[in-house]
Amino acid sequence: MFKVKHTLKKHWIDSTRWGRIESMNELLMEFTQNVVIVANFIYVSVDEVIPIYNTSWISLHLYVVQGWKQIPLLAYVGKVQGTTENIFYLMFIAMVTFGGLNVEQLGAKLISMGCDGNNAFQVVIVGVIMQMKENVAPFFMGIHSFVH
Repeated sequence: MFKVKHTLKKHWIDSTRWGRIESMNELLMEFTQNVVIVANFIYVSVDEVIPIYNTSWISLHLYVVQGWKQIPLLAYVGKVQGTTENIFYLMFIAMVTFGGLNVEQLGAKLISMGCDGNNAFQVVIVGVIMQMKENVAPFFMGIHSFVH
């Protein structure tokens, strides 16, 4: 499917497009789970974006290192209500679902998260970083990503 440069328009309908997207999503999930399950450590990069129509979206990437090579894996992109609890919950569900790990495995493998400095992520008492550390991975470390 990936080698086909052009799809004939007479064979293309909306349901075909969504069927292909769903199939690709299943393949990506399977690939991600196979990579994550054998990884010793996982680290996460997350970013929140608020477009001009005032909704909040996050993108979550998982990274593993195998043989001194970093492997990036897209775990989640989606709309979110911008509260800390919702962002934490979505991140947790995405890591468990796309990573194929149970809570104990995730807690043992997850070592850090890079994110921007907004309050939902960085607030010391209730931020996503603190919730992740207290509820999932006790040795987890949050890192402020200053690239923004």
